[in-house]
Formats: sequence, C-alpha cells, structure tokens
Amino acid sequence: MTVLATVVEVGVATVQDSGRGGYQRIGVPVAGAWHRLRYESACRLLHDTVDAGMPAVELLAGSLQLRFSADAAVAAVGSATLTIDNRPVATGTVVHVHPGELLALEAEGPTYLTVSGWSEAHTLGSCSTDTFSGLGGRVLAVGDELRGEPVEDLADRVGTFQRSVPDALGPIRVVAFRQSMASDFFTRRWIVQRRSRSGIRLRSAGWAGPAGSVDSMPVLPGTVQVTPDGEAIVLGPDGGLTGGYPVVGVVASADLDRLSLVRDDESLAFALTDAPTARAAWATRQRRLLKSFANPRDIA
Repeated sequence: MTVLATVVEVGVATVQDSGRGGYQRIGVPVAGAWHRLRYESACRLLHDTVDAGMPAVELLAGSLQLRFSADAAVAAVGSATLTIDNRPVATGTVVHVHPGELLALEAEGPTYLTVSGWSEAHTLGSCSTDTFSGLGGRVLAVGDELRGEPVEDLADRVGTFQRSVPDALGPIRVVAFRQSMASDFFTRRWIVQRRSRSGIRLRSAGWAGPAGSVDSMPVLPGTVQVTPDGEAIVLGPDGGLTGGYPVVGVVASADLDRLSLVRDDESLAFALTDAPTARAAWATRQRRLLKSFANPRDIA
C-alpha cells in the first residue's frame, strides 16, 4: 500500500470507526467513535455513506499535523480549526490536499478526520481502538503513516459540505431502570471528576449512594451506575460489559454524543425519560443528519 500521509505532530488521537458490534457476548467492548454524529458526518462527506470499518482519526485534544505524500480528499468535522500549509480551511467540507502539503488540526473537542483511500487492518471486523483493553486499532504517534490506495478521481466529493447540526441542549436524558432512585438522582447537579473513553465519573454534594452491590449484569455504553462511595459512572465506548454497581438507567442514544463533550469540573444534569421518547429523539437526530449534507454539483 502507498503512504498517503505521515503524522508530524499529534495530541490525544486514535483510529476509530463505527465500532466492534456483535461480540459483546464473548466479552469484547463496542469501542468506536465517541461522538458518533461527528464521525458519521465525516464519513458521509467523504464517502457518501457510513459503513462498518471506515477509518477516521479521532482527535480528542491537542493538535494533529499530517504531511501528505499523495493527492487526497479529506474531511474534518468537530470543534477544531483546520489549515493546509497555514491556509485556513473550513471544517465540515471536503477539500483536496496535494503531495507535500501539511494539514494541521487544532482541536477544542472531539474531531474526526477522514482521508480518501486510507485503509486500516481490522480486528473482529473493525479498525476501532479500544483504549481500555488495547484491542485493535492504534493510538497515533509521531512518525505513524496512513496507508492505502490513492483515489484518482477526487472531483466528485471535493466541495461537498455539511450544514451545522448542533448538539442537543438541556439535561442528558436517561431511560431509568430503578424508579426508586428517580426522585433523588434526577433532581441533583453532578460534577465531572474524571473522564476517559472508558467512562465519566461524577459526584454530587450530599449523595451517599446505595449500600452494597448487586449481582453482575450486562452493561453497555451510556449505562449510568452508582457506587457506594457516592459517585456516578456513565460508561463510554470502551467501558466494560458487566458491572456489579446498581444501575440507574441508560443514556438515550440521541444524547450519547454529549458525553464526549464534557470537561473536568463541569456541572451536568440528567432528566428522566422513557424508551418511546428516546427512540423518537434518535429518529429525529437521524433525519436531521441526513438532511444536513449538500454537494455543489447537485445544487447547480
């Protein structure tokens, strides 16, 4: 395979795709992009589809610089500034990068970069990086190469753009399992203590938490657990698959992306919802996403 680009500088960045679904029964976490809407947007911009195994750089913090060795089309979506050879370039748009040019991203939040022709090795059907277990993918470092087969005809996608799709506002919605906790858990403000792709730990003043543990049960990204020492844990894409802490509920899929945006010491609120409302919110999110793309050739 051809070297498309080489990493010159990198912050907190991994290779991700849509995740490693279907293997939870044998203990393999889903992993995949933490902010799925931004990942899906970057893929749709460049490839006009989202298929399992389509790689993207997930840049959570810091900068990413790539020196290109071949012609490529790229798309970056997220909270970042993008330059090519120090020329400002819009994010949310497919642009052409020429051999020898330096692409630089400065991330203020989760940002996803897709590169035409780039391919990655797959483990259990996915190139995503599970940062907790170390399964699959890779954490990018200076000197790493993005390899693949250069795409000869880039004109069809270059210029494709996305209208902004803002993240939801207000409390993070949770489909509750333990109604007995609802009167207390959902009326509190929660402060972010620590965060990683495995999950987010939160604390609320005066919250004691339930005593003891429960029988181990299956959990998934977005599961809200509470511990005896007064913390709440919301699992991320690299979180475990079983847990013995009491479970309040699961974050609605439409709000899962928001977990990747939180910062240390930020105050969060949760709102009680039900499964039908959560499903409707997800359907609305998907419709908004599909309507947000435009190709200049289609407009003309």
